[in-house]
Amino acid sequence: MRHGFPKRFWIVVVLLPVLAAVHGVALYRIASRLTWTVLGGLAVLVVLTHSGILGSLYAILARRSGQKS
Repeated sequence: MRHGFPKRFWIVVVLLPVLAAVHGVALYRIASRLTWTVLGGLAVLVVLTHSGILGSLYAILARRSGQKS
């Protein structure tokens, strides 16, 4: 019988902060060169892309317009 946390738990505990830090550094580097309006638009685009909403919206719009994707 195993005791303690599963192996996947430790991967998430280590990987999640690393991914968050990498995204933070990337956004910081971009923010130092762009205006706040452009940065805000990029942030919204990143959130929509990461959450998968952008693909769903594209599929809905393609269906409404009669295009096949």
